[in-house]
Amino acid sequence: MPAGVALRPRCMDLVFTRPDGSPLRPADVADEFARLISLAGLPPITLHGLRHGAATLALEAGVDIKVIQQWLTMLRGSWLG
Repeated sequence: MPAGVALRPRCMDLVFTRPDGSPLRPADVADEFARLISLAGLPPITLHGLRHGAATLALEAGVDIKVIQQWLTMLRGSWLG
């Protein structure tokens, strides 16, 4: 770690961070995701599209709409900090 770079507090509970502990930029995550999707030969989809897909699958599986709303509210941006 470069001199003078302070680590972010662990209380942020981030899953993925930069080497200095700071949050990842959402645009960088989205770009890397798009690159990996392309590399894998999969049809293009955004992270937001995956969110909709997960909600749709949960609905089709019979999960109550209120439960799905709670999941989506809790997860809104939390994976990026």
